[in-house]
Amino acid sequence: MHSIFDFGGLSIDFINRFREIQYELHCEGAMNDIEAKCRKFQFESLQSLYVKALAEQKIHYMCFYSIFRFVFRDDMKLPKIAFNKETEIPNFNKKLPTLNDLIKFAKNINDSHIIDLFTFSTIPAYFSYFWTTFHNNDCISFFKNLQDADLFDIYARVLFVNPYFLNFIEKTFQPSFSQFLRLNISDLETQKVSHEIEQNIINNWQKNIDLIPNFIIEILKISKNPIRTLSKALFEIVLQDIDEYTSLMQLYGFVHFSHHPHDEFLLFLRTFLSMNGKNCILHHLFDILINKPPNKTTNKDTNNDKNENKYENEKDVSLNKYIIQHFGDAEKEDVPSLFQPMLCSNLDLNLFHVILGKTQTLVPSSHFEMINCLKENEKAQKSVHNDTEMTMQYNSLQVNAALRHILQDCDQLPKFKTVPDDLRLEDFFNEYLVFRGRPESIQRRIMLSKIILECTNSNSSLVLQHLNNTVLDRQKEIRAFSAFTLIREKILAISSIHLKVLTQTNKSYDSIILLNKYKLTIKPNVQQYYKNPTLFVNDFNEESKHLSKLTKYYKEILFSRLTQDFDMDSFVAFRGKIDEFDALITQKMPSALQKHIKENFYSEKSEKVFDKKRWLLEQLNILKNNISIKDLVNDTFLEKGLKRKAELCSQFISIVHNFLMKRFPPSKGEVGGDEYIPFEIALIYSLNPPKLVSNYIYINEFCCDPSLGLFDDVTELFSILRMIIHTNLPNVKIEQYTTINV
Repeated sequence: MHSIFDFGGLSIDFINRFREIQYELHCEGAMNDIEAKCRKFQFESLQSLYVKALAEQKIHYMCFYSIFRFVFRDDMKLPKIAFNKETEIPNFNKKLPTLNDLIKFAKNINDSHIIDLFTFSTIPAYFSYFWTTFHNNDCISFFKNLQDADLFDIYARVLFVNPYFLNFIEKTFQPSFSQFLRLNISDLETQKVSHEIEQNIINNWQKNIDLIPNFIIEILKISKNPIRTLSKALFEIVLQDIDEYTSLMQLYGFVHFSHHPHDEFLLFLRTFLSMNGKNCILHHLFDILINKPPNKTTNKDTNNDKNENKYENEKDVSLNKYIIQHFGDAEKEDVPSLFQPMLCSNLDLNLFHVILGKTQTLVPSSHFEMINCLKENEKAQKSVHNDTEMTMQYNSLQVNAALRHILQDCDQLPKFKTVPDDLRLEDFFNEYLVFRGRPESIQRRIMLSKIILECTNSNSSLVLQHLNNTVLDRQKEIRAFSAFTLIREKILAISSIHLKVLTQTNKSYDSIILLNKYKLTIKPNVQQYYKNPTLFVNDFNEESKHLSKLTKYYKEILFSRLTQDFDMDSFVAFRGKIDEFDALITQKMPSALQKHIKENFYSEKSEKVFDKKRWLLEQLNILKNNISIKDLVNDTFLEKGLKRKAELCSQFISIVHNFLMKRFPPSKGEVGGDEYIPFEIALIYSLNPPKLVSNYIYINEFCCDPSLGLFDDVTELFSILRMIIHTNLPNVKIEQYTTINV
């Protein structure tokens, strides 16, 4: 063999180094195959999680569609809306309308059925259920092109059933409305009560304004008459009754699911929340909206728990707020194929045929199913998980890249004991790197060899230098796995925030649609239940036999219907004397707190040494001054109904547990069950909530019977109240007030 380059002979160390690097690169190639399969599997898992999360959103919006059709159009021919999480949603390529097609169609709809389907099904589907900033921007463009005010307000209805917005509604209106729900019209219209309700609405609207997504506010700003839009698309709809058990205020979360507002209360609220009301405050509410700074969300905000782990000593820190999260350009850049498909229903596809002119009329359907659609002839875009591995790409360091490729592509180098006589660099390349390997890639190896030899024409030491810089590249895997992890966390975080709203929507759907003809076989007798709670439990269990086959939410729906006229104040008045114990224990709480702290949190250890008791006392001082905790506890103990009270009890315990778990130093172990109870007792002592004994007896009588199977998560707070009462009222036998024998 003759070389045009004269590099001199090669050493055994040189050849062995080539062999070592080749082995590493072959291992890398095998690992890349494994990791490519792993990335593919992880993406498919992520895709399944995302699609199923959107499917739950689809069910949510379709429930509103069905309820609107049933309540306002008297439509009895509705397909049953349901989704089995175990069912795989099929993928198809379909001809889908463009945004311009959608806008043009929206301007010319006259049929009320098509309008409702378009509003509550097609719009959410087309804009990916408002989960991404880029789809939300398209939605803003859609509304910008609607000039007709009536159509604008009709389609804007979908904005106010967005789960984020419904969360805002619940936190803004429920605490206040729960306190005034049972007042008659003469009490409601007194200047004091009327002013208090008005101020509560405005103050809570201002306090919770960050819980409204930016895109909803931007669309409201587009409206020619935003006050009219708020009134027509939200409040005038909500302030309507459905039947003796259900109201649209329950559906939207203005009042709790178990609370049924009476006609006088609805009439009174119209004076505030209707554009034609004499005391209309919608202008004030809209002014608060437009002056709201944008939600601050970044790619780092993928998990609100990480952000809300920073509890400060500020009194206005909210422990149960969340960060508004949407997927943005960063996620789209990493995994565009995740956001490509449009999750539609068969009803949407039927409507697309009308929009695209394939059919003149909407084809009705008696069933409901979901389909994940790509556009016709559209292919999945390259994403971080399925791009060519970076180790198989060329980069600016041509010699490094060429060395990597040629060593990965040629046969395994033999093990030399000695260097063959007169073996020169080009001979080595030709003999062992170029001509030994797969025949179909020999031209590629010739090209790579030429790059290496021409760029290193001084001597073999330069080749060795490049060879030693041929490091393994794992950037692709790191980026893919990091992107997948962050996206998964965000999907779970958004789903967690929306969970309560989605569950509530499903319960309302079952109550309004599935049980629309069902009447209780037993007429609730509140006074008899107050007198003998066992009668209530017996009626509940008997009625359950009839409802259990109709809905999985039968226990919650039944409990709410049987107790919708319950009132803690009237219960206490019926039993008598209980309010005297409330006043007595309120007086004892401050001194009881000091004694309890001394017995449970006093420490003699040096302040330089971590002490769990001292740490717990520090956390107590933070929580007891926190406005959110104060409001929650006050709301819990003043709540007159049973179901909402039980849920608030559970929420209180959950917040305290999460607060302590997240703040406790990981290196010091964890907070034990025997430490939560003393801490929670100290917190209740510190907050000194109203009507403590009344709450204890009320909960005990109607929520603690195990046969109900509803309130297992209130037992911890119930036990805390019992300990507080027995400790501070040792001479009072509370048990004699918990049941009155018939």
